[in-house]
Amino acid sequence: MTAAAGRLAGRRALVVGASRGIGAAIARAYADEGAAVAACARSTEALAGLREEAAADGLAIEVLGADAADPEAVTAAVAEATARLGGIDILVYAAGQGVVGPFATHDDDAWRSLYEVNVLGAVRFARAVLPAMREAGWGRIVNIASTAGKYGSLYQSPYNATKHALVGLTRCLALEEASTGITVNAICPGFVDTAMVRSAVPEWAPLLGLPEDRVLDAVVSRVPIGRMIETSEVAELACYVASPAAGAMTGQGLTLAGGLILI
Repeated sequence: MTAAAGRLAGRRALVVGASRGIGAAIARAYADEGAAVAACARSTEALAGLREEAAADGLAIEVLGADAADPEAVTAAVAEATARLGGIDILVYAAGQGVVGPFATHDDDAWRSLYEVNVLGAVRFARAVLPAMREAGWGRIVNIASTAGKYGSLYQSPYNATKHALVGLTRCLALEEASTGITVNAICPGFVDTAMVRSAVPEWAPLLGLPEDRVLDAVVSRVPIGRMIETSEVAELACYVASPAAGAMTGQGLTLAGGLILI
């Protein structure tokens, strides 16, 4: 697809949490749809592969480092992305952390750590981009939440609570900005085939009473379509939500879970 023909042609997007997985897939998809893209993560070294792979396909992606848990770093990252791109029309917040284990094993530090990144990071980035979006009279904020933000789940209490909070933030912010030309939506994927999910297998195995090589099979057995979700499928939905065609969609938590949940 040529940049001029893409759904996001002429738009400028900041994708946070883009070093791997869903965030990386969205950054590539946005560039392919014609947007000028800045990919952000805690380390620019982690983004090197994304930039190189995109360049090999003729796509240009700017990269910059920022820790979502550091308010000053967030402010600086938004300023830098604005300078490089000429502005920010679209913010995707895909940064996130997870922990696995029974409720009693998660101390205050674990809860604080997840809230800093999964919730307050989204707050900080949104706060930084909103003034310019309001001035322009157009903007898109896309938060990557989870089906864990819609229903309870075993052994994920801090993660689950933060994703509920992110969905709630999305809905409240959408209502506040509804008259400004800015939409705010969350995408709530189910089991996505990412390195983050696969890295948690050793933690899940003893909790589920399964050998490690059977954990993913057990996960897939719960999904009506019989497979995990691909990052490219999440990216495709993120492209639509950020496009002019989705101007009437705001405040939604969009489930993409292969029928796992129906809300």
